[in-house]
Amino acid sequence: MGNPLGSHSGIHKIGCIYYTIPAFSPEYLSSLDNVFVAFLFHSSDRSRHKISNKKMFRALIKELIEIQEYGIQLSNNITIYFALGLVLGDNLGLNSILGFVESFSANHYCRICRSPKSDLKNFICESKLLRNKINYESDLIQANVSVTGLNERCIFNDVPNFHVTENIVCDFMHDVPEGVARYDMAVIINNLIKNNFFSIDDLNSRIELFDYGVLESKNRPPCITLGNLKNGMIIMSAAEMLCFVRYFGLIIGELVPLKCDVWNLYLTLRKMIDLCCARNVQKECAVQLDNLVAEHNRLYLLHSQSKLKPKFHVLTHYGRLLLKNGPIILTSSIRFEAKHKILKSISNSVPCRINLGHTSAYKIQLQMASRLLKQEGLRADLEIGPGQNFLSAVQFTHLFHQAMPDELKNISLLVSWCKYKGIFYKPGVVLTLEVNLDGCLFGKVEKILIGKSMIPYFIVKPLYSVGFNDHFYAHEVEDNTNTYDLIVDQLC
Repeated sequence: MGNPLGSHSGIHKIGCIYYTIPAFSPEYLSSLDNVFVAFLFHSSDRSRHKISNKKMFRALIKELIEIQEYGIQLSNNITIYFALGLVLGDNLGLNSILGFVESFSANHYCRICRSPKSDLKNFICESKLLRNKINYESDLIQANVSVTGLNERCIFNDVPNFHVTENIVCDFMHDVPEGVARYDMAVIINNLIKNNFFSIDDLNSRIELFDYGVLESKNRPPCITLGNLKNGMIIMSAAEMLCFVRYFGLIIGELVPLKCDVWNLYLTLRKMIDLCCARNVQKECAVQLDNLVAEHNRLYLLHSQSKLKPKFHVLTHYGRLLLKNGPIILTSSIRFEAKHKILKSISNSVPCRINLGHTSAYKIQLQMASRLLKQEGLRADLEIGPGQNFLSAVQFTHLFHQAMPDELKNISLLVSWCKYKGIFYKPGVVLTLEVNLDGCLFGKVEKILIGKSMIPYFIVKPLYSVGFNDHFYAHEVEDNTNTYDLIVDQLC
């Protein structure tokens, strides 16, 4: 908090622990209103030589135990109990708070397996030396961090039914968009430029002129610099990197020959990101993800002529994570990072820096109390933009009008955009309507109508898939109709 260039920079660096309730559906979990603050502390105070994890988080652990054993009584007949499911965070944060070594230069830096760093530099698949309750206790008895990777016993093990070796989580945002993708794209672009397929000026020109569409225009990636390529790492935000990787095939793919070895690294990264970002997956996808990670790491070793960095090793556990925790994207800390902005605005509004953590916590509690007094629970599924009355009988043919739901047959509301169940829609957005053995059916949103039920209906034009182009990693579609053919309602 405060001026990062001032004489007191770093003094008021505050750490924060959030909590969410995973029983909420994903659209509510993604809302910052439902990311709650559990604990604030000065980051400079937390270390083994100042205040230990056990002392620092003693009050938090006590509260976690109480709400699990005694619950919260709502009435004489209703008591709600809570259990600690997972402790999420980035790799360094989790290593610090869970009692593991706090450096990725250490010999045993991984929280999930016990393999030494010398082996992990070349492992393209998951190590078989996984941590468990038995070897965890033996490592604690050994008390040698250079051999075990353990600094101390995990404080969260005091919470009933929780053990750190079963807390198998990683953070997609830091591991992929802000991790391996930065190195991958530098290797890919360097190789393509060295093969004279295009120049860096050609690439930057296409990045600037490319149409990123309705949803991704705000995540437009910056131009690539020679310094980025020289350092072997392209610096972008997580949202910019995801946008860049998703559209890279369309931006520059036509200049790359079909049989290009380094292009396979890009396609593997692209498939891996798609699978990690999917909100609905089958258990069998864990095997597919393991295979993609192994192929990805093999190709990186081949084309980079270097060893695997720690974040590449973390990917080898992703198949296990998906099988144990479900969709990878739902355990990312990306929404917790977004919550920082709200806390910073609260703290920066305080002119006095004396006991800033207490003041910030007090203001946060007041906000929560206000929400409870107003009885503002979960917000409505639907948010809408400006709109106007719409007469479907005038705008559409008689047959189409008769096929519409009753609530749209008279007057409905035509809106410029809507946010439904946490997803933003506006005219021009393309939706996936159907996936079958024959391919995919897409629909381009032409109009968004709202009826009395406050459920959005999407008037779409069908876009038929000609086929999937593996080289561009994109569907080729055609629009051969001039009429509205379909209404999509109750999208989720």
